[in-house]
Amino acid sequence: MNAKPDIGVNDFEREPQGNGAGNDSALRLQTLSEFVTRPVVSNQIRGIDPGQAIVVLFGPPKEGKTFSVADLTMHAAHGLDWHGFRIRKALKVAYLVGEGINGFRVRLKAWLEQHDTLDAPPLFRVFPAPLPLPVTVEAVIEMLREFAPDVVVTDTLNAYFGAGDESKTQDMTVFCNAVRSLRDRLHCSVYVIHHTGQGEQGRERGSIVLRATADVLVQIA
Repeated sequence: MNAKPDIGVNDFEREPQGNGAGNDSALRLQTLSEFVTRPVVSNQIRGIDPGQAIVVLFGPPKEGKTFSVADLTMHAAHGLDWHGFRIRKALKVAYLVGEGINGFRVRLKAWLEQHDTLDAPPLFRVFPAPLPLPVTVEAVIEMLREFAPDVVVTDTLNAYFGAGDESKTQDMTVFCNAVRSLRDRLHCSVYVIHHTGQGEQGRERGSIVLRATADVLVQIA
């Protein structure tokens, strides 16, 4: 598992010019004192999700990716620690499942039966359909805004990628920009479940842009 910082356009402050010249905002540099005193986002799931992060979880087909993430997020929605990873509080989870929908329904029902002393978590919502996220991101944000999730799961990247080729830099950049929009405008973490390449079991399939965009990478094997 690797973690790295991510810098986006929202890290640059804007101030109104107020000069009526048609340009209503201007970029502004922060002083060092302003920058270093910014509050640090606390860990939502210690060791996995630092909060408001892009988390890419990848592994071979049929090797437990959805099983693991469903188990993790159901624990998170109940505020229960997961295999030694501390979950500080119950999290609101919006799970977008775009493939294997019937199997996912069975998994969640089995989870609830296994944990029969727990109620079905009111903080867990499901959207059971694939869609092209890059061209529907505004509608998805509006759908999620009232629920205000802490975590949004896209299962899988292929189901939400839309038109294009995962291996092409330009197409993957468009998808990653949509994921950033979810993160930045909903102030949540976004989990992207993805497959490994056929010849490279140690990394996710497709363009390196996805790896460069991720704050956290988790290999499931």
